[in-house]
Amino acid sequence: MKVSALITPAGWNRNLICSAFWSVDWDVIWSFPPSVRRREDKLVWHYDRRGYYSVKSGYRIKMDCRRESECSERRPNSKWWNSLWNTRVPNNIKTHVWRACHDALPARSHLEHRGISISPLCPRCGVDTTHALWSCLGVQMVWEESAL
Repeated sequence: MKVSALITPAGWNRNLICSAFWSVDWDVIWSFPPSVRRREDKLVWHYDRRGYYSVKSGYRIKMDCRRESECSERRPNSKWWNSLWNTRVPNNIKTHVWRACHDALPARSHLEHRGISISPLCPRCGVDTTHALWSCLGVQMVWEESAL
């Protein structure tokens, strides 16, 4: 669901928000004024000033969390990773998922960042890397058919 679906000309679509989110989140959502500009939704990593996720920034957050004892578990994602590694799918698929979750795929944006002259956008749709991995219609069909 896109944020724009939650906004009406009069403000927040409260009925849709109530049906899509937990009640503890409603007041937090409603405390933000909805944007009057109609821009395309975009995923951003708020721990980086440019909004990009990197392994370095993820590691930094993880270490900060560990130092401040905010994490109750030593390895909070271990159950999820164990279920991935125990799934009956080819190992190359498991490795691909691991790389995608750790921002380690040789995506076009990484190639461009390394000086290779290539557009960082999805070759099929012309949208960013995150789109190419998760929300591209062609990729969504692959995810839906997978056992993950």
